Amino acid sequence: MPSPRRAPLLIGLLVAISGLLSLVAVYVLFSNHPPFAQSSEVELPQSEQEQSGVLDAMESAPEFDNEEPMSVSAPVQLEAIPSDDVTSVLPEVIEKTSSVLATPEQEFDLSEVFAETALEGLQAEAAELETLGLHQEGSPTVENPQIVSSEGEDGPLVLSACIDSSSVKYLNEDGEEPTTGSESPQRSLMLFTFVRRDGHWLLTYQTFPEDEDPDC
Repeated sequence: MPSPRRAPLLIGLLVAISGLLSLVAVYVLFSNHPPFAQSSEVELPQSEQEQSGVLDAMESAPEFDNEEPMSVSAPVQLEAIPSDDVTSVLPEVIEKTSSVLATPEQEFDLSEVFAETALEGLQAEAAELETLGLHQEGSPTVENPQIVSSEGEDGPLVLSACIDSSSVKYLNEDGEEPTTGSESPQRSLMLFTFVRRDGHWLLTYQTFPEDEDPDC
């Protein structure tokens, strides 16, 4: 049994050893898990120069007004031709064809006048003129339209007519007629196929006669 003089000394020594062990445990704990360690994904504060560059970029960014979206114009509707006499319809169809080719950049709704192959052909011709930067000036005239075949009251019905294109020109944006090096016939005999739908005639096909001289 320790003497009374040594007892306080031993108690102090034990307390010191206990405190030392506590400090070692705390050091080991925080060396493995630093309390204020920063994640590698956390961005460091920007320098004054970088902050200035960000502000300049924000100031130079374009501003967008709260304007209403641009409205897209609807296609121009070609009205149906109200006539039972198909021979009187043909000249109006030719006029409407010319109005489309006079402004090939304009979108048209052709469904009340043209259908099938005739519709596709007119759209293709307008697209070609727009690509070439040309437009049609003038309109052909129709001479001597005659019914050559008919299948029922609503067709298909085929008309023949002489088309005079002597007043038609194709001009560029400067109003000049490009030189093509070849001349198209001024007068041609053509065949036009019509069908009647919803009470009015539609042009579905046009061509030259196979067994006749196309000149007229």
